[in-house]
Amino acid sequence: MTFVQATGFVYRTGIVERTALAFLGMNYMDLPNPVFIGDTISMEMEVTETKDLSSRDDAGLVVLDCEVTKQDDTVVLQGDMKFLIKTRAEADDPHA
Repeated sequence: MTFVQATGFVYRTGIVERTALAFLGMNYMDLPNPVFIGDTISMEMEVTETKDLSSRDDAGLVVLDCEVTKQDDTVVLQGDMKFLIKTRAEADDPHA
C-alpha cells in the first residue's frame, strides 16, 4: 500500500500527469518499516536521470528517486521510478 501512495504522490505533483506514456518499473524498492492506520506519510523525490532515447523522437526516460517517511521521520519506502515521458514539443502539441 505504501508503494501505491508513493505513485499517487508522484502523479499529484503534475510532473507525469498528461506527459507520462508509460511507467517502466523500478531499479530498486526497499520497504524498511511498516505503515500503520493513523500514520501520516510524506515523500521527497528527486529527478536523478533524464535520457533521450534513440528509438523514440517523441519521448525520453526520466528516473525519480523517492523516499517516503512517516510523521516521526522513519523511512518507510525508498526506491526509484522510471517513466517514459513525452518530450516538451510533444507535450505542448494539443494534437499529440
